[in-house]
Amino acid sequence: MDFRKLNEPCVHNPFLTPFTGEVLENVSGYEAYSFMNGFSGYHQIKITLEARRKITFAMEWSCFQYTVMPFGLKNTRAIFSRIVVAAFKEYILKFFEVYLDD
Repeated sequence: MDFRKLNEPCVHNPFLTPFTGEVLENVSGYEAYSFMNGFSGYHQIKITLEARRKITFAMEWSCFQYTVMPFGLKNTRAIFSRIVVAAFKEYILKFFEVYLDD
């Protein structure tokens, strides 16, 4: 899907992520490290019925709607980042760091 025309009127919704060096500095000195791969993480975010209309696309045999957030929408990364930070907020800077690398 080419979302350029849909993305044009969207207000940019930035979410600043820390630099790799900052994250590494924050976690240095711990005894153990664990990493999580959030592959297809965007696809866990449901889209409202109203928004689904805007990302409907037609194929030769039918029309389709995304029901979960696809990659390529303007603010997908910011929305996903906010959800991840909200989910782990009580652990961040205690023993947990969030770093998203697209």
